[in-house]
Amino acid sequence: MVGFPFEGSGEATGTFPSAGCRGWLQLDSETDTAKTYVLYVEQPDAPVAGTPAAFTLKERYQASDTRSVFVRDATGVQQLH
Repeated sequence: MVGFPFEGSGEATGTFPSAGCRGWLQLDSETDTAKTYVLYVEQPDAPVAGTPAAFTLKERYQASDTRSVFVRDATGVQQLH
């Protein structure tokens, strides 16, 4: 997607289950009307002390892309756009 003008974005927000986690969105399926992403959470190799961090993960898209954007996580599917 590099080089295209992006004017829209959907955001997945929340709090990781424990300190030291990382997260990302990965495209799961795509149709003419929707894109569905999976929210992945990776636990640290060794326990990390501290408070779980809040996160904001963004999926950017071209302004001309009018498809709905969904994210599937442990609680179900949420529509972002």
